[in-house]
Amino acid sequence: ALVACGTGVGLLPTRVAQQVKGVRLVLAYPNPPCFLDRLCLVYRADAPKTAAHQHIVKVIEKTLKSMG
Repeated sequence: ALVACGTGVGLLPTRVAQQVKGVRLVLAYPNPPCFLDRLCLVYRADAPKTAAHQHIVKVIEKTLKSMG
């Protein structure tokens, strides 16, 4: 909230910053470093596979795929 109000500073990965709408973002420096990473969905193998669980997993997977 402080960053969105212009009274704070935040550091965001590019992947996250590209999802932010309606807030003016400024690069800290012209050529920021690039780090290759990957996001993973990890959950307990012994967790019950309810319909709600399966739906949440599908939504998370779809969101991660859409982010590249």
